[in-house]
Amino acid sequence: MILLETDLESDFGIKAVEKEQLPKGQWYEWLCNIRVKHQKEQCILIEESLKDATEKDGLTHDYFDSLLAGNKAESKEQFKKLYQLIKKPPVPSSVHIDLALVIDVTGSMSPYAQSTVSTIENLLCGTSSLMSKLSTNFPEIEFQLRLGCLCFRDIDDGNNKFTELVLSDGSHFTSHVSTVLNFVKRVCAAPSGGFDLAEDIIGAIHHSANWQNGEDWTSDIKFMMLFSDASAHGLLPKTSAPLINGDNYPTRHPGGLTTNDAVTSLVTRDADLFFCSFNPS
Repeated sequence: MILLETDLESDFGIKAVEKEQLPKGQWYEWLCNIRVKHQKEQCILIEESLKDATEKDGLTHDYFDSLLAGNKAESKEQFKKLYQLIKKPPVPSSVHIDLALVIDVTGSMSPYAQSTVSTIENLLCGTSSLMSKLSTNFPEIEFQLRLGCLCFRDIDDGNNKFTELVLSDGSHFTSHVSTVLNFVKRVCAAPSGGFDLAEDIIGAIHHSANWQNGEDWTSDIKFMMLFSDASAHGLLPKTSAPLINGDNYPTRHPGGLTTNDAVTSLVTRDADLFFCSFNPS
């Protein structure tokens, strides 16, 4: 058997440098082991493909049998199953999820602070939690959840505008639920600030979506959940706009941010946004 070093990498995924780390007397046995492993992997792929083809063949026969028998309802159901099987994408063995919790902690959120904490606890813990439901509905997939948290006040709160969970390495996402819950409880215990009815929702979304540490926003599925009791600056309902201290920045964000900037930052991260609104009236 003659193999070029490039063949080892292209056909077997083996770096040539691995060979040089072994005595020449072990090269043949090493190559044989690689070949056996590769053959086993190929056999598994063939068996999986054969199983898939057999299932499709069986459904195809069932469809045409019911069609020839004039059973319209049965043939329709069989065709649906066949179509879903053909179109079904491969199911991954594991899925990683990033969830950023973006929480309004201005003074107006005081009546809803405990509800915010309870909602997040129910989302993350217990039999009705997100992970529990995912595991129940998709038992063949191993889910890994990472959490980040940004608590925000309003534009005029200056240096107190953002309070975020930052790990020792500078990243914002952790797999430790207790760490996030303790942070949420601590910050939500003392809502304060906010000098008008509208809040800096656009700034908060943009800030969280632009976390830049190398470990931030790297999972397969990414989404942001925002908790607030108010509209964003510039988007206050007409019925509330005339109120004193309704919106101190109705036409322009001091940082130059727009709703398009917030949406673009989410799209760039391929992240979905969910809004949990308190006192929506």
